[in-house]
Amino acid sequence: MRKITYPCETAAIFNDVVFVIRPNSAEDLMEECDKAETFFLNFFPYATYENVFDEIRYSFGGLYLNSLEVYMESA
Repeated sequence: MRKITYPCETAAIFNDVVFVIRPNSAEDLMEECDKAETFFLNFFPYATYENVFDEIRYSFGGLYLNSLEVYMESA
Protein backbone atom coordinates (compact mmCIF):
# COMPACT_ATOMS: atom_id res chain seq x y z
CA MET A 1 0.00 0.00 0.00
CA ARG A 2 2.73 2.52 1.04
CA LYS A 3 1.07 5.80 0.07
CA ILE A 4 2.76 7.90 2.75
CA THR A 5 6.18 9.54 2.59
CA TYR A 6 8.05 9.43 5.90
CA PRO A 7 8.96 11.24 8.07
CA CYS A 8 5.92 13.48 8.11
CA GLU A 9 3.77 15.66 10.31
CA THR A 10 0.08 15.05 9.95
CA ALA A 11 -3.18 14.95 11.87
CA ALA A 12 -5.64 12.57 13.44
CA ILE A 13 -9.17 13.98 13.33
CA PHE A 14 -12.10 12.94 15.52
CA ASN A 15 -15.30 14.94 16.15
CA ASP A 16 -13.74 18.04 14.55
CA VAL A 17 -10.77 17.96 16.94
CA VAL A 18 -7.26 17.69 15.48
CA PHE A 19 -4.36 15.88 17.13
CA VAL A 20 -0.95 16.27 15.48
CA ILE A 21 1.11 13.12 14.95
CA ARG A 22 4.67 12.84 13.64
CA PRO A 23 5.47 9.33 12.39
CA ASN A 24 9.07 8.81 11.31
CA SER A 25 8.41 5.51 9.55
CA ALA A 26 5.64 3.01 8.83
CA GLU A 27 6.74 1.08 11.91
CA ASP A 28 6.36 4.24 14.03
CA LEU A 29 2.92 5.02 12.60
CA MET A 30 0.96 2.72 14.93
CA GLU A 31 2.61 4.16 18.04
CA GLU A 32 1.61 7.67 16.93
CA CYS A 33 -1.94 6.52 16.15
CA ASP A 34 -2.21 4.93 19.60
CA LYS A 35 -1.26 8.29 21.12
CA ALA A 36 -4.02 9.98 19.13
CA GLU A 37 -6.63 7.39 20.12
CA THR A 38 -5.66 7.71 23.79
CA PHE A 39 -5.89 11.50 23.56
CA PHE A 40 -9.40 11.35 22.06
CA LEU A 41 -10.60 8.80 24.62
CA ASN A 42 -9.46 11.15 27.40
CA PHE A 43 -10.69 14.33 25.70
CA PHE A 44 -14.18 12.91 25.04
CA PRO A 45 -15.20 11.02 28.18
CA TYR A 46 -18.32 9.62 26.48
CA ALA A 47 -16.33 8.11 23.59
CA THR A 48 -15.64 4.39 23.47
CA TYR A 49 -12.65 2.72 21.85
CA GLU A 50 -14.91 1.31 19.13
CA ASN A 51 -16.38 4.75 18.50
CA VAL A 52 -12.94 6.35 18.12
CA PHE A 53 -11.64 3.45 16.00
CA ASP A 54 -14.60 3.69 13.59
CA GLU A 55 -14.72 7.47 13.24
CA ILE A 56 -11.13 8.69 13.47
CA ARG A 57 -9.49 9.83 10.23
CA TYR A 58 -5.83 10.41 9.53
CA SER A 59 -4.91 13.14 7.06
CA PHE A 60 -1.77 12.67 4.98
CA GLY A 61 -1.54 15.60 2.56
CA GLY A 62 -5.02 15.18 1.12
CA LEU A 63 -5.09 11.42 1.64
CA TYR A 64 -7.61 10.60 4.36
CA LEU A 65 -7.28 7.14 5.87
CA ASN A 66 -9.45 5.37 8.42
CA SER A 67 -8.04 3.15 11.16
CA LEU A 68 -8.04 -0.05 9.09
CA GLU A 69 -6.19 1.61 6.22
CA VAL A 70 -3.59 2.95 8.65
CA TYR A 71 -3.11 -0.54 10.09
CA MET A 72 -2.53 -1.91 6.58
CA GLU A 73 -0.07 0.93 5.86
CA SER A 74 1.92 0.19 8.98
CA ALA A 75 2.11 -3.57 8.37
